[in-house]
Amino acid sequence: MGFRESGDDEPADICVVNTCAVTAEAARKSRQAARKLRKFSPNAKTWIIGCAAEKPQTELANLPDEIIFVGNDEKENLAKIIAAEFPENMQPVPLTGGRIRAYLKVQDGCDSFCSYCIIPYLRGRSRSRKPQELVEELKQLEDAGYSEVVLTGIHLGDYGKHLEPRINLAGLLDQMLEATSIPRIRLSSLEPMDFSWDLPEVFKKHPRICRHLHLPLQHGSDRILKLMNRKYTLQEYDEIIRKSVEFFPEIAITTDVMVGFPGETDEDFENMENYIRTAPFFQLHCFPYSKRTGTKAASMAGIVPSGIKKDRLHRLLDLSRQKTEQFLDGYIGKEVEVLFEHFDDKGMLTGHTGNYMETAVEGGEDLRGVISTVSVTKRSGEKLYGKRTGHLCNR
Repeated sequence: MGFRESGDDEPADICVVNTCAVTAEAARKSRQAARKLRKFSPNAKTWIIGCAAEKPQTELANLPDEIIFVGNDEKENLAKIIAAEFPENMQPVPLTGGRIRAYLKVQDGCDSFCSYCIIPYLRGRSRSRKPQELVEELKQLEDAGYSEVVLTGIHLGDYGKHLEPRINLAGLLDQMLEATSIPRIRLSSLEPMDFSWDLPEVFKKHPRICRHLHLPLQHGSDRILKLMNRKYTLQEYDEIIRKSVEFFPEIAITTDVMVGFPGETDEDFENMENYIRTAPFFQLHCFPYSKRTGTKAASMAGIVPSGIKKDRLHRLLDLSRQKTEQFLDGYIGKEVEVLFEHFDDKGMLTGHTGNYMETAVEGGEDLRGVISTVSVTKRSGEKLYGKRTGHLCNR
């Protein structure tokens, strides 16, 4: 619409803070970001969107009165809302090639009500966008030159449950890939209770679906899973990931795990740690339980001391590093396909494989947005290095 992004040291005319309220710490950081922007650009018009904007009196208290809050129902219209304040900037800007990754929200809201989570109260009940709309939007992203599109949703696996005619996520993927030639489609995150065995079939049919499955475990103790109101058992979860690896040996399984949930004992934690040690994970996102007012877990007994939570967190982080390095080592000497995204601080051209391994090659030609084959020569830390062997897709 004719706007341009301001530089890091340049005061802005417009500031937008997209907030998170999944934890009290996330809401605090959202307030902090808003204050920092206001201090740097005191004359800017400032909009705050996202989950914390749903309840600004509690989540974003004591912010300046002139800040404008836009709820989740209206945030998709934010560009139009802002443009109405700056009509002189309403100059169409053509979409150009060279783009890399876009995010396409297909679903919003959640019906699960996990005992630790505030999101259903802020985002509302589960609802899905119509497949025809999503296919058309994907075509627009393809025409704009994007090489990868990530499908997102608060509860992505819940897609289509309330639509007529009925359709599920696998059906949506099939329609999208039949209608476009976009090089990659990636799934953001799927809940285990929503996993459909139609998905492996559509993965097999369409190699352009990234071989990467983010499936939050949250805990490795059935007792704690029940307290969390997570509607699956460890055995059910394990069946999904092991069969997925059996179907697609190259698939990367990433997950979320929580430590210090109320009532978590040493035995509960050790059961989780032992399970993770043997499970085929590529990477863990580990975080400590954070009390969230308004959730069922906030009033549960058995608070875990912060020192114990910190120790358990470090143990899982160390285990995650070991599993990531082990997974990456299996690709040394092999050829992979990398979507190049940026130059790192050493001038290396860097991107990700379909199964989300970060990979770098010597810089030089600007190939951002290009998918190329790379021969992997080594691993350093949690990153692969190699030599480029050819182009597969030049957007």
